Amino acid sequence: NVSDIGAMNAKPLYALVSLCLRKDTPLSFVDGLYKGIYSAARKHKLDIVGGNMTHGKQIVVDIILIGEARGKIPLRSGAKPGDIIVASGKLGASTAGLNLFLKKKRGFPTVKRKHVEPKAQLKKAYSLAKYASAMEDCSDGLVSEVRNICTASKCGAVIEWEKIPVSAETVKAAKALGKKAEDFALFGGEDFELIAT
Repeated sequence: NVSDIGAMNAKPLYALVSLCLRKDTPLSFVDGLYKGIYSAARKHKLDIVGGNMTHGKQIVVDIILIGEARGKIPLRSGAKPGDIIVASGKLGASTAGLNLFLKKKRGFPTVKRKHVEPKAQLKKAYSLAKYASAMEDCSDGLVSEVRNICTASKCGAVIEWEKIPVSAETVKAAKALGKKAEDFALFGGEDFELIAT
C-alpha cells in the first residue's frame, strides 16, 4: 500500500485495517500481524485510524491507505511515444526468493530477504516523480506494469532483456532452480521497485 501511494508521488498518512478471521484463528496470529502493521506504520510515519473485523472461512487482510499528493502525480496515462522505460532498481529477486522457499533450497540470503522483507521505495518514487510522465510500483512484474502504462497511455513498448536490471544473485538462484532469471524479472512480482516512463 505504501509503495502504491509513493508511485503516485504522495505521502502516506492514514490506514484503515479490516480483517476477516476464521473462528479458530489464534490470538497470537492477530498479535503478530498487528505488531508488523504498527512497525510499518511507525517506519512510514502513518496512523492506523480504523477498520473493521469479521469472521469467515478464510483469513483476509484488507488495508486502505490514504495519502496526500506532494505535487505532480505521474498517472499511468501520461506516457508518450519516445519515452524511455526506467526501473528504479533490480527486478526478479522476490520471485526468486519465493521459489527458493517453495523448493526448500538453501543459500541466497539476499534474494530470500527481498521476498520476506519488501521495502517501499518512497525516496526513489519522489525523485522519479519529478521527471516521470507515468509511474507505478512493480508489484506484479515488469511486463504487467508496462502493459498497464501502455494501455492507459494508448502507447506500445519494447522491453530489451539485456537492459533489465537483475542482480547476480537472482541469476544464480534462477539457475539453481532450473529457471530463467528473465522470467522472474518480466513476469514475477513483489519487488516494489518503481517502473516509470
